[in-house]
Amino acid sequence: MKTVAVPAAVTGALALVSAIFNWPFAVGVLIVLASFGLSSLVIAWAASVHPKLVMSAGLGTYILKMIVLFLVFGSFAVSGWDGLRPAAFGVLAGTLTWITTQGIATWRATSYMDRASRH
Repeated sequence: MKTVAVPAAVTGALALVSAIFNWPFAVGVLIVLASFGLSSLVIAWAASVHPKLVMSAGLGTYILKMIVLFLVFGSFAVSGWDGLRPAAFGVLAGTLTWITTQGIATWRATSYMDRASRH
C-alpha cells in the first residue's frame, strides 16, 4: 500500500494545479484518482482477506470502473458540455502520471526478498 501513496499524492497535486488553470481537465484527473485509488483499496482488501480473491476483485473492479466511466463520459457528451475534451485529456494525463509514479515507487521499493537476502 505504500507504493500507492506516492502516485495518489502526485496525481492529486496534478489535479489541484490543473484546477487553477482548467477545471474540466482537473475533473478528468480526479476521475483517474478516484478510479485508481478505489482499485488499490479493493485489491489491498482482497489480498488481506485471501490471496485467491485478488484476481476476481481486480477484474470486478475494472469492469465496474469501465461501466461508470462510459456512463460519465456518455452523459458529458449528451449534455453538450464544452469541457468534454479537456476532461478526456485530464484522464489521459492522470493515467500517465499515476502509472509513471507507481512504476517508479514500485521500482524503488525494497521487496521482502531483498531484505531476506541481506541477512
